[in-house]
Amino acid sequence: MKILMGRCWLVVGLVPSAAFAADLPGDLGGRYAHYDIVAYDAPLALGVMRSQVITYGFTDLRLEGDHLLETETFCHAEHRSNLPFKSRVADSFTRAIVPPSAVPTLSLNAGVVRWLRPETPTALGIHLEDPSTEALPNDPKDPRFSDDDHDGHPGVTVNINLGFMQGQIYLARREIFAYDLSSVAPGRFEGVVHDRSEQLTLGGYPSFLAVDVHPVQNADLSKSPIILQRIDSDYTCDRLMAERDQWFPPEPL
Repeated sequence: MKILMGRCWLVVGLVPSAAFAADLPGDLGGRYAHYDIVAYDAPLALGVMRSQVITYGFTDLRLEGDHLLETETFCHAEHRSNLPFKSRVADSFTRAIVPPSAVPTLSLNAGVVRWLRPETPTALGIHLEDPSTEALPNDPKDPRFSDDDHDGHPGVTVNINLGFMQGQIYLARREIFAYDLSSVAPGRFEGVVHDRSEQLTLGGYPSFLAVDVHPVQNADLSKSPIILQRIDSDYTCDRLMAERDQWFPPEPL
């Protein structure tokens, strides 16, 4: 069934239902401010690194033919960890993550819309013919690696502050994530991120930073929340970051 809600269709089955359409919370199409946290664990020689990647961006829903398509664009990311150093990435790293559009599944139960975004594996810092089937190579000298954040280094760069010195780690990644959200208010969805991304360390400066680390999402999904808030279509990344406190809770410390 295809139900028109304002500017978008909701594909929910085969038989039209006026009652179903009447229960939906308005037009779901348009632009949403996007805030998510993914909590990772990574075993290291000195213990387990526990980290959080906090990401801001936009989720856009639009009608294309008979399908509602979801497109993600990212603006800015912050990193937190339990280790005695700080890491950060330039916005050019975050904005280089450009997943293909996805066809979400939306369903209605007791007045709550559930929104499921499927995985769309996306290469970052490497050219893969089919990121959905090709894993990252094991060789950091593979010729397919690319400078996707345009900083003159292979892959994408994580900047490290060790207090007494600055360093960099160069990575290639295969971003693999999905969302499971539910409506909590008109124009607002909250839920969790499922993440099984992969990465390979290509190098580092100083060279001792070139340690191959394989973070895995923490099994407690409550530590990986996502919020989508409906906003005006003319929002930019700069405006989103300037107004983030209007839409989202404080970042974890």
